[in-house]
Amino acid sequence: MILATILVGLGAAIFSQHNGETELGVDGSYYFQVARHVAAGHGLVTSVCLYHQGLKRLPAKTNIYPLWPLLLGGAGRVMGMTTAARLLPRAMFLVDLLLLYLLTLRVAERTVGLNAVTWKGFDVGHLVVLLFGCNAIFFSSASYPYTEALAFLMIFASLLAMEGSGGLAGALAALAFLTRSQNIVFAATLFVALLIVRRWRSAAAFAVAFLIVIMPWIAFLMTFIKPLTPAALIGMYSETPQLPMFDQSVPVHGLTEWIAERVRGVLVAFNPASEMSFVHSFGLAALLVPLAAIHAVWRRHVRSVPLMPLAVLLSGAALSFGLIFVHQRFFLQWLFGYRHGLPFILLLMLALVELIGQGEIAARSIAVTVSIISIATGALTIARTSIWHPHTWPPAEETQLAQWLMQHDPNAIVLSTHAQVLSAISGGNFRWATCQEDPQQIRQVISLVKTDYVAAYDGEQGCPFLRGLVGRELEIIAIFGQAPRRLFLMRVHRPPPTSSATPSTPGG
Repeated sequence: MILATILVGLGAAIFSQHNGETELGVDGSYYFQVARHVAAGHGLVTSVCLYHQGLKRLPAKTNIYPLWPLLLGGAGRVMGMTTAARLLPRAMFLVDLLLLYLLTLRVAERTVGLNAVTWKGFDVGHLVVLLFGCNAIFFSSASYPYTEALAFLMIFASLLAMEGSGGLAGALAALAFLTRSQNIVFAATLFVALLIVRRWRSAAAFAVAFLIVIMPWIAFLMTFIKPLTPAALIGMYSETPQLPMFDQSVPVHGLTEWIAERVRGVLVAFNPASEMSFVHSFGLAALLVPLAAIHAVWRRHVRSVPLMPLAVLLSGAALSFGLIFVHQRFFLQWLFGYRHGLPFILLLMLALVELIGQGEIAARSIAVTVSIISIATGALTIARTSIWHPHTWPPAEETQLAQWLMQHDPNAIVLSTHAQVLSAISGGNFRWATCQEDPQQIRQVISLVKTDYVAAYDGEQGCPFLRGLVGRELEIIAIFGQAPRRLFLMRVHRPPPTSSATPSTPGG
C-alpha cells in the first residue's frame, strides 16, 4: 500500500506535466524524428546530420542506438507519434520505480536482512524509490521522449535476473546497450561480476545471449558503414572523412594534466555548490555514498559479497565514475549532475542499505534525515515544473520555416544550431552546428557536403559560426516570426568545385 501510494502520487505528477506534450527536448527531438521515419515505414533513418558527420544525403541510415526509436515508432504507428512520445516514457518511469523497489529489497535481503531496513511497513526500498522518483533530472527525462526511462527498465530488470538466469540477464543487458550505447560498460561489469563469483556457466550464457541480441543490429550497420569499426557501435559514424567531426572533449596534454583532470572531476562530482555534481541531481543524499564507503571500511567489512550486490556495486561505480573521463567544452563541462549521472542511484541504494542496515543510531539517523531533505527538495522542484502552463508549440517562426520549405524546397538541407528541434517540427532535413564554432569549419561543411540553406535566430548574429559568411557565402532570403524571436533563412552560395577536390567516399 505504501509503494502503491508513492507510485500513484508520482504518476499523477508526471502525467500532469505539460512539457513532454508540447516540447520534445533536444535529444528527444532527434529520437522523435527517427521514430517518425520508423512509423512511416522508412526504417531506421535520420533527417539530421549531427556533429558534422558529413552525411551526403538526407534522410540517411543512422547508427543511433535503435531500441527506443523502434519502440517509439512502433507505438506511434498505432496511437500517433505525439501520444506515444508523451505516454510511453512516463509509463516506463513508473515501471522503473517498481523494479527499483524490488531490486533494493533483494539487495538488502542478501546483505543485511529485510528486518534491519524495515520500520512498521516502511522500508529502505520506499526511501530509494522516493529519492529516484523525486529526482528532478530523472523526472524531467521521463517527461520527454528520452532514452532514460527505457534504459533503466532494462538495467534494473537485468540486475534482478542475475541470480536466476545468466542468459536472461545478458539479453536484457544487450537491450540496455541498444537503448544507450554507454551501457556497454554496464554489460561488461555484470559479466565481470559473474566471473568474480565463479559462475562460469552463467557468465558464458550471459555472453552468448548478449551477442545474439546485438547481432541483428551489427548486421544492419554493416549494410552502410564500411568498414564497420567498434567506434561505430558507440558513437556517430562519419561519412565524409575530409570533414573533421565535432570534438566535444577538453584537450589535455601529457600524463600530469590528464591526472589533474580526473582529480578535478572527482572534486566536481561531490561539490555541493556545483550544478554539475551528483549533489545537484540527488540533493545532499549524494554525500551518503562516500560516507557509506568510509563506514564500510571503518567496520572492516571485507567478507565476500553476494552476486547481486556485487553487480550493483560494480555497475553503479563504472557508470557513475566513468564520467570523470568525460570533460567537455560543449554544453556541460561535467555530466555528473545531468542525465548521464542518474545511474548513481545504484550506489545511493547500497549506501542506504549500509548505513541503515549496518550503522549505529547516529548513522541511521543521518541517512534517513538527509534522504528526507533531498526527497522534499526534489519534490518541490517537480511541483514547480508541474504547474507550468503550456505555451504555443511549435512557435510561429519554426512553423513558418516548415511551411516555406515544404512549398519551395522540400528536399533542401538546412544548417542550424537547432537542427534536432527543427527536424521534429518540420519534417525537413537539417545539419547541426554550434554557435561557438570556427566559421572555417562551417565553410568546410558547405563545400564538402550538400547544404542548401542556413537558418539562424535573433541573437545568433554575434555567433562565431556566422562570422564573415553572411553577405559572401550566405544571402538572407526570408525572415520568419517577429523580433526578438525572428528566424533568418539564408541561401548558401557554394564555391565552384576545383580539380583538386577529394572524391566522395564509396556508398555516399
